[in-house]
Amino acid sequence: MHGLDHSPSGRNCLRYNASVSDVQEDPGLEGRVFLTGIGAFVCATILWELVARRAVQSQPARIPFEPGGQISTGRVVQSDEGYSRTSFDSRGFRAPVPNGKPRKTVLVLGDSYTEALQVSDREAFPEQTQTRLIAKGMDIGFYNAGVSGGAPPRYIAVGPYFQRTLQPDEVVVQLNESDFSTDYFDRAHNFFPEKTGDEYKVVVLPSAGKQRMTKLPGFSTLLRSSLFQMASKKVVTGKAAASGNGRSSKVSAKLAGAELRRYIQWSVKNLRSAYANLTLIYVPYINYYNLDDLGNPCEAILGEECGRAGVNLIDMRDIYVRHFLATGVCPNGFSNTSPGKGHINAVGHALLAEALSERLEARLLH
Repeated sequence: MHGLDHSPSGRNCLRYNASVSDVQEDPGLEGRVFLTGIGAFVCATILWELVARRAVQSQPARIPFEPGGQISTGRVVQSDEGYSRTSFDSRGFRAPVPNGKPRKTVLVLGDSYTEALQVSDREAFPEQTQTRLIAKGMDIGFYNAGVSGGAPPRYIAVGPYFQRTLQPDEVVVQLNESDFSTDYFDRAHNFFPEKTGDEYKVVVLPSAGKQRMTKLPGFSTLLRSSLFQMASKKVVTGKAAASGNGRSSKVSAKLAGAELRRYIQWSVKNLRSAYANLTLIYVPYINYYNLDDLGNPCEAILGEECGRAGVNLIDMRDIYVRHFLATGVCPNGFSNTSPGKGHINAVGHALLAEALSERLEARLLH
C-alpha cells in the first residue's frame, strides 16, 4: 500500500508542493506583476523628467505678446549647444533684469544670438556690457528682449510697444545674415515683410494655431515635457543630418541684387524711425577655414546703407577674425558642438560686449 510520508522530509515536501500549486493557481499574480511593472516605469519616467527639467532640457512657457505672437516666460534649461540655466520674466526679458529704475535704460533686440541660451546669464553680451558700463560709474540697466527667430519686421513692429512701456534711452538691435536671407522667406514667423511695389510692410499674424493646439486636454503638458522635447529634437536633428541640411542649403533661399539692397534700405530706415538712439550690431557668418570668404553680400550693403542713413553700426567680423588669428580661439562653437560653427560662445559675447560698451560709452557721455 501506498501511504503518506509522515517523515519530516515528507511533510516538508507536501507543504512545498502545496505552496507551488497555490502560486501557480493564483489568478491575480500576473495582473499584480503587470501593475508593478507599470508603476515602476511611471516612477522612473517621472524621476527622469524631474532630472531632465532640472539639468538637461526645460522649455519656458509661451504667453501672448501685446504687439503680436508670443513671448517666453519662466525657467529654461538648454544643453544642446553650450549650456545655460536661466529664466524670462513676465514681460519676456531674459534674466537678470535690472532692479528698480536705472537712470539710463538700454533695450536690446535680436534673435537667438541675443537671447543667448547657449551661455550663462553673466556671459550674455547685454549683461556683460551693463557690467562694464556700471564699472565706469554709470547708472544703467540693460533689458534683453532677444527672441529666437527674430528679424527686422519684428523689431520694427514692437517699437511703439517698447517706447510706451520701457521708454529706453538707447536701443541695440543685433542682426545677422539670416535676417536678409532665410528669415525673409519664412512665413512661419508672426512678423514678416510683405512687398508692395518697391516698398514693404510688416504683416503681423496671431499664433492661433499654436494656442489651439496647447488648449487640447493634456497636450500642453506633453509639449512642456522635457523628455518629449529631447526626443523630438533628436528626430528633427536626425532628419536634418539625413537630408544634408547645412548653411549652404539654408542660404540658397536669399535675396540678391537690387532686391536685397531695397530690403536692407527699408529695414535700416524703419528701424531708425522706430528707435531714436539706435545702434545696430552685425554678427557675421565667418568661415574660419577660409577667412577670405565674405559670405552673403548683405554685410557690405548693410554697412553702406547705415553710413548713408547715419545709423551707428558695429560689424564684428574684423574683431572676431583678429582674435582668432591672435589666439587660435573661435568666437563661435562649443565643447558639445563644433568649433567655429553655430552661435557665439562666451568669448564671442565678451568681444561683442567690449565693442558695444566702448560705443555706448562714447554716445552716452556726449
